[in-house]
Amino acid sequence: MKKLLLILLCLPLIFSSCEEEESSVFAQSMQVSGDAYVYGNPGMPIASHIVVKNITTDTLGVMCEKIIIDTAAGTSNYFCWGTSCWPSSTYVSPIPSGVRLIPPGFEDSTNFVGYYDAFGNPARAVVKYCFYPQGNVADSSCLTIHYNDN
Repeated sequence: MKKLLLILLCLPLIFSSCEEEESSVFAQSMQVSGDAYVYGNPGMPIASHIVVKNITTDTLGVMCEKIIIDTAAGTSNYFCWGTSCWPSSTYVSPIPSGVRLIPPGFEDSTNFVGYYDAFGNPARAVVKYCFYPQGNVADSSCLTIHYNDN
């Protein structure tokens, strides 16, 4: 009986939607947050700003991985992490320029921007950005961004 009650209490958590206007996701080491849906003029690159917070007591060297879920042919998505930007052919921030040192408890709110450029077409894209301590992909915190998606 206790198991049945526990299962019934957990069902809403299992079937709840993760598609919110603003999302916040965290693993053991980091918390990431930002707008899950961003819109803009298809003639200009659309920017998505993601906040990465170190929730440990140690300074972390943080990397980013871009995972394209859906995009239209003839469009481009790229990202800037720190003071460097990489073309759409880059899926993982390179070492050492793509590793951001984030102090313990610090919220890096200005250094990551994902861009989507539809070059004037009303196309949409869905891209997941995952952040993890260098050498520990299993400790990833990810955020899925919908560019011009309804």
